[in-house]
Amino acid sequence: MTIRQCAAGFLLTTSVFTGSFHLPTNEKAAAPPVGISITTNPRIELSGDPGQTLSGKIAVQNSGASVADISTIINDVLTGDLEGRPRFLPEGTSSHGFSLASWTTATPERTILNPNQTLQFDYEIKIPKNAAPGGHYGAIGFSINSNTQATSPIINAIPRVYALVLLTVSGKATYGAQIASISVKHSNKAPSDSRGQSPKPGYIVNSIVKNTGNIHFRPKDARVEIKNTFGKQLLIIPMDANLDKNVLPNSKREFTSSFFRHLGVGIYSARVTFSIGPDGGAQQEITKTVRFYVGPPWWVWVLVGVAFLLIVIAIFSRRRLRAAIHAFRSGSPKHAGGA
Repeated sequence: MTIRQCAAGFLLTTSVFTGSFHLPTNEKAAAPPVGISITTNPRIELSGDPGQTLSGKIAVQNSGASVADISTIINDVLTGDLEGRPRFLPEGTSSHGFSLASWTTATPERTILNPNQTLQFDYEIKIPKNAAPGGHYGAIGFSINSNTQATSPIINAIPRVYALVLLTVSGKATYGAQIASISVKHSNKAPSDSRGQSPKPGYIVNSIVKNTGNIHFRPKDARVEIKNTFGKQLLIIPMDANLDKNVLPNSKREFTSSFFRHLGVGIYSARVTFSIGPDGGAQQEITKTVRFYVGPPWWVWVLVGVAFLLIVIAIFSRRRLRAAIHAFRSGSPKHAGGA
């Protein structure tokens, strides 16, 4: 069994309390009337075999000024948007083949925490013998019950925090991904020089990555290659400053890159490349290329085209008018003589 709790975790939490305080700067801010927080890593990555039982602890602190009545909640998790924000399914709702909630328990199921008290909650995950290999995703939540006594009447929502659990069941896991789309847009957020000016235009490359496999992954060796109209390589940039982003099965995530360079009018290409696969195992490379245009907007070219057409028409009409006048003048005497 391997248990890996990543050092760079992220906190999955709803609002601890609502409302705001406006205190003089020379006074110490008081603790919120109700609040809880997870003091251990709120992202837990585990791996195990079918039939195995995994266990661990999650530390929860009452950071409020009131006694808190806390209950545990177990949910399945899906990715909610391109930024990777989790969507917690209602209790008893399965996330199909990637469910984890029904295997998970946490104790104590309900307890009391005094202000500033921290308690270690035990969790246990019993992997079924027939569990499908690959990724399974859930969340262990902690909620303050509505009967908690508060020292202020500002409570309008039930405070709740979550620890996200990403479990990999051994077996034949399928790594699969595709780049759903790439867009290149102009950006005015170029770095300033010593004079406070931005001498170079900026560009943002947004890549939407879709997980088509049955296990989560983080893109590796991700990069964007920019080439000009003639296929000459101009630069290579990292696909994202922070690649510590898990892409869950059947979900999409957005990765952003930026570069600052003068590009003349023309058609360029952006080639996005990254690798996926198990740590220390075989990697597969995923790539996609998109072309983008640099120059005036399309309506400028329309105006230029219309102006050019009007000039051509004016020149042609002027020539025809001159020819008609010349023909009239040349034919007038002959017409008079014939009469």
